[in-house]
Amino acid sequence: MDFSLACISVAATRNENSFRVRRLRAGPPSRPANTSSRSENSRYPAIVPQQLPQHLHRPTRWFPVAVLGLSLLHIGSLLADGFYPPALPADVAIVLGSKVHPDGRPSSGLQRRLERALQIFRASGVKAIIVSGGRGVEGFEEADAMRGVLIKAGIPPDKIITDRTGNNTRLTAIHAAEIMKANHWHSAVAISQYYHVPRAKLALRQQGIQQVSGAAAEYRFAWTDPISIARECAGFYAYLLN
Repeated sequence: MDFSLACISVAATRNENSFRVRRLRAGPPSRPANTSSRSENSRYPAIVPQQLPQHLHRPTRWFPVAVLGLSLLHIGSLLADGFYPPALPADVAIVLGSKVHPDGRPSSGLQRRLERALQIFRASGVKAIIVSGGRGVEGFEEADAMRGVLIKAGIPPDKIITDRTGNNTRLTAIHAAEIMKANHWHSAVAISQYYHVPRAKLALRQQGIQQVSGAAAEYRFAWTDPISIARECAGFYAYLLN
């Protein structure tokens, strides 16, 4: 009897030890999954980072080329507008002032503007001529110098209206609009160098003169033309935005 109990005790001990060994080999029991958090996350789609299209990764090397192309296109359109022939007949020609030499003679550019005005007036293209300018650093009134040239060329003095306070293009446009309104004139021809004509026309339109065209002075190349063109392009946008 005692021998049987001892055998049973030994067998029980062996079974318990083998269970412990199997438990240690299997590792700790796995915890049940958190079903509440899993169901909560399933409500929202997973955020997967998306890659940009390949062409958006390219450097913006074409942007300066596009800006340059648009700038050249605009410059070309302005130059073409400057050379566009005037709409004649018109009520009045407006000659914008420029440099007068220390001896009182108009500069080459101003002389060619006056010659263009003479050409249009003699062809009965306009009824009168407005000469507009300020006092230059040489001490001469540009408008008076222009008036003198036109009178010597045979234009009747009563057909010439002098504006001595046209110190810039905008002031010339303001004063010309007042003169035209007083004389019941509605159409005008702005006379200047080709690169200046578009801005002069814009300034006149901003003063309410809608029937305005331009007449460029005779073209003669000058080394300062690129500088003048760049300045006038910037000035055009300054007038357009202001």
